Amino acid sequence: MRKKRVLVFMGYYLPGFKSGGPVRSLSNMVERMSDSLDFYIITRDRDLGDSEQYESITKKQDWVKVDAANVFYVTTGVGLLELLNIIKNIAPDFYYFNSFFDFKFSIRPIFYLRLLGISFSNVVLAPRGEFSDAALSLKAFKKLFYIRVSRFFSFYGGARFHASTTHEKSDIEKNFSSSSEISVASDLPATFMRSPLFAKRHALDVARLVFLSRITPMKNVDYALTVLRYVNRRVDFHIYGPIEDSEYWARCEQLIAQLPKNIKVDFLGAKDQGEVLDVLKDYDLLFLPSRGENYCHVIAESLSVGTRVLVSDKTPWRNLQIEGFGWDLPLNNPEAFAQVIEAIELFDADGDFQARQGVVDAYEQLISSSSSIADNKLLFNC
Repeated sequence: MRKKRVLVFMGYYLPGFKSGGPVRSLSNMVERMSDSLDFYIITRDRDLGDSEQYESITKKQDWVKVDAANVFYVTTGVGLLELLNIIKNIAPDFYYFNSFFDFKFSIRPIFYLRLLGISFSNVVLAPRGEFSDAALSLKAFKKLFYIRVSRFFSFYGGARFHASTTHEKSDIEKNFSSSSEISVASDLPATFMRSPLFAKRHALDVARLVFLSRITPMKNVDYALTVLRYVNRRVDFHIYGPIEDSEYWARCEQLIAQLPKNIKVDFLGAKDQGEVLDVLKDYDLLFLPSRGENYCHVIAESLSVGTRVLVSDKTPWRNLQIEGFGWDLPLNNPEAFAQVIEAIELFDADGDFQARQGVVDAYEQLISSSSSIADNKLLFNC
């Protein structure tokens, strides 16, 4: 008996990494669930913001094996006849969309499925946090107009929404009828593999903080820079990530120029996914005061190498202090963030190793007790 087949539409996928969490959410799903499902992914042939296609693509218009998934790389999405041919060839059991607002990889192919008479009981739509208040506030008129139009025409009638958290379920229900079918299944972390821990102990009088995410208003690096104004101790703050909004980054650069001399900030560019864990190991604290997160894989990655986190209360990672993972604080109190940075204890090499080991042990216990894989399989009736 063959495994169920899922035809996935995704704006960006591996080897891309610049679009952030959704790529990791899907690649982790493929990694953790390929024993039960065959994934066929249609995606762009280049990463976010790139003008050139991936160098690894040697031939297009064909399925390419990427880890456990079959990937079809395209430049401008797929047309109706091309989609019909794909459906005939692979006979998918489910259709999985990883955006609500992406025209080429969600709205248009969903319209094609309507034209082709595909049963929407087999359609699963993951908005990936697009219905949060913070996300909807960006280009609000366009988004709210489309939501109303799609509701009026029952464009998504019969489809199942995939919410990563109960909070995201509430966000979806605010915009669609509470009678819509919404399944809650947490995003999956990568398979936990204990990597060697070692402490790169630097000067004990300098706190080393890292921001590793896309440079966009949602990720709130300008807020992090504002918080650092209130910090009196010496801090090295390193910022990693692709710049998606150049005007926003220009404002951040102005904030950097205004910081006191005890705060040193360096922008170190984007990092490939394979480099992330090695980067995070080298810091005392991940500082990510995001305005909203559906999951936030970089938090899980940071904890997996023993680096504690300082984040907003707008992520699913809550009550972090109880587990010894760090702090989740409200954004209306920047002084509270500054107080944490002032108070974090720095250790010598031995102490740093022991502290990281404790974080890793607690994180491993947390994810080993999770029911997330079973919840995700239920999305596709497995």
